[in-house]
Amino acid sequence: MKRSTIIFFLLFVSGGTLAGQTLKYAVTDLGPLSERTPLSAVRHINDAGTAAATIPATDPNVRAARWSSFLGFEDLAADSSTGSSVARSINYAGDIAGWTVDANGAETAAVWRAQQMTLLALPGTASHAKDINDSGQVVGDYVTAAGTRAFLWDPVAGALELGMLPGSTSCYATAINRYEDVVGYCVNPAATFPLKAFIWSRQAGMRAVLPKFSGSTVALGVNDLRQVVGYVQDKTSSSAFICDMASSRTVYMPAPRTRSGSQYSVAHGVNEAGTAAGEANARAYLYLQGKQYDLNSLIPGDSGWTLVAAYHLNAAGQIVGVGNLNGRRRGFMLTPVR
Repeated sequence: MKRSTIIFFLLFVSGGTLAGQTLKYAVTDLGPLSERTPLSAVRHINDAGTAAATIPATDPNVRAARWSSFLGFEDLAADSSTGSSVARSINYAGDIAGWTVDANGAETAAVWRAQQMTLLALPGTASHAKDINDSGQVVGDYVTAAGTRAFLWDPVAGALELGMLPGSTSCYATAINRYEDVVGYCVNPAATFPLKAFIWSRQAGMRAVLPKFSGSTVALGVNDLRQVVGYVQDKTSSSAFICDMASSRTVYMPAPRTRSGSQYSVAHGVNEAGTAAGEANARAYLYLQGKQYDLNSLIPGDSGWTLVAAYHLNAAGQIVGVGNLNGRRRGFMLTPVR
């Protein structure tokens, strides 16, 4: 059995240096987001610098969109006059995973390739696609009368239910890497802390990511090195984590306590270098080489931005998320300044 190493990051920095260079970012305003729903956000960016987002449409609807520096936002459901659509992830080819919401409120997992939308044939009364890898494999969840089920959908083989952790009644898949490692969380409503993070593979099936942690655990991202990110939660606070499944080494990244005593942090996504993007106490954070950076301290002080949440970052270190620009909710992209 591999020895588990736990390290707490206690160092918070207002500025940053990396290999002797000052860590700074330029901010790109990606445009307005809906004030009505947190689903309206810039959630993912691929290594080509193209982002998946959910943008405002005819109020109160929102639409799945693809953003690029050449075209800006492309509304992927521009030909739909009713309902909404949500974009959650984008792969290198620009394929986007998400879901549609029809005029009656029915939600269906969907994939957009170029401007062509495919609704995934899944069981249940509702479904959601949460991530897509470069092979076009999609993970997410669908809702049945017996509970919610995590799935892996393959363009050739179709859908596969991933099972559940012992005692669970529902499971949700949130991310997949190129090797078909899937992460997410299961729900045991009878437990004091009902949420338990999982990792699934074809070889090993489903197992807990942090089996010895006594509180709730949720996995939200995984890279090709099988480094898993998310958050853990106890009765008083939540903390972002990075768990290296190969070495069983887990790093917890608690947020600084606020004056009110509240404390929460979440790691939403991780790139192939093991750098994570997230949020802490309603401020966007970067988790890099043993340090936590408030991203607001790494952008120009007169930018007018308050960066609220960082959702994903690519191999070049570009980060996307949600913030407030002069008091209005908007999407952002941060690009490292070399």
